[in-house]
Amino acid sequence: MVLEATYADSSCGLKNKEALTTVEGVQEYQIVFTKEQEGDSSSPDTLLVRFAVESGEQERVKTALVTLVAEAVQMPTSIEFVDSMSNIFDPNQTLKPNRVVDLRPKEV
Repeated sequence: MVLEATYADSSCGLKNKEALTTVEGVQEYQIVFTKEQEGDSSSPDTLLVRFAVESGEQERVKTALVTLVAEAVQMPTSIEFVDSMSNIFDPNQTLKPNRVVDLRPKEV
């Protein structure tokens, strides 16, 4: 499930990523930076925040997360709930989660 939220000021980005874990039921999160137009370095930045939540808690935490992300982020943002925490962090593959992923094209 992806929820869209758009903000007027797209210059600031993420203010406080640790605030994303304050909602009870959130197991893990991942922040993914991309471009509106993939591969176009001049395209505006977008942000996807992926959440793994406890089983059966998605509906309960959805409202709190949308509000929290709107307060913490000031750029075009989508919120996605993943089916399993292993889609964000698998402790069998790595020792610590990769909470910030930058998929924007690198300028040469």
